[in-house]
Amino acid sequence: MTKLENLIALRDAVKAGEYPDFCPIWHDDGYCVHASGALCGSLDAAIALHNAVLPGCEVDNVYQSLSLGSWTVKIGLLDKQHKGVADTFASAWLIAILEALIAMEEGK
Repeated sequence: MTKLENLIALRDAVKAGEYPDFCPIWHDDGYCVHASGALCGSLDAAIALHNAVLPGCEVDNVYQSLSLGSWTVKIGLLDKQHKGVADTFASAWLIAILEALIAMEEGK
């Protein structure tokens, strides 16, 4: 699988509530630990992954929908916002990171 295909598969698995294996794409860099931690709800892991794979990129917006019980995180990159929605802040952030990385790969 290409890097883009791996990122899409990871994003789709996380959105589906599955627990994917992050190591095929991030093992050599050690980021699979951060991605797994973010999926388990660790904000520290989400921050570490964000800073490692999207250095200098800011989180534009974070909000929680009390009626839906979900979090939304938006990351601005390449003049576009990449959104993640999930039931935990860290998982939503992970999805937004994956969306931004997919956009970067598609732009190559």
